[in-house]
Amino acid sequence: HYAGAGTGGVVPVLERIRSIGGGEGVQGSRGRDDGPPVVLGAITDGNSDPRLVDGLAPYFDFVVNSESVGVAKPDQRVYLAAAEVASRHPNLRDLLGRASDGDFDLGPWWVHVGDDLVKDVAAADILGLRTIWTTELLRPAAADDDGGKIVADAVIDEFAAVADVLHSWHNDSAQTE
Repeated sequence: HYAGAGTGGVVPVLERIRSIGGGEGVQGSRGRDDGPPVVLGAITDGNSDPRLVDGLAPYFDFVVNSESVGVAKPDQRVYLAAAEVASRHPNLRDLLGRASDGDFDLGPWWVHVGDDLVKDVAAADILGLRTIWTTELLRPAAADDDGGKIVADAVIDEFAAVADVLHSWHNDSAQTE
């Protein structure tokens, strides 16, 4: 979605996101000691893979595309497939446990960032994920036309603000623990 902006604007945001949390073993992580490291993944419709883009590859730990799952977003199976892949990451094994019914308990640990209100925000919200809706690529009227039915945890006007939101949430959670 953000290829048009070039990697010049995206990479600094990804670097800031990677600076959240601590720990070792995450590609590109500049680990800190204040919580688990951030694991970055992409859930895409189609067959794109940011790990195949030179400037983006070091920042993504996993990619799930709807083509490989056989259904498109907003189908929950795409998100559950991503949770399955992410749960195998060594830094997430303890965080992404399965609930007693076999479903993943993703809760506040998983934040889905997307530019489509229905395919990204609504679908992720149904699964109990925190959501950030980036309206950067939308016409101004479209960004305000949710009819009051779907509310993202955060709405941002430009992708660069994703790191600010994540840092804020991380600091808030560190203060309540």
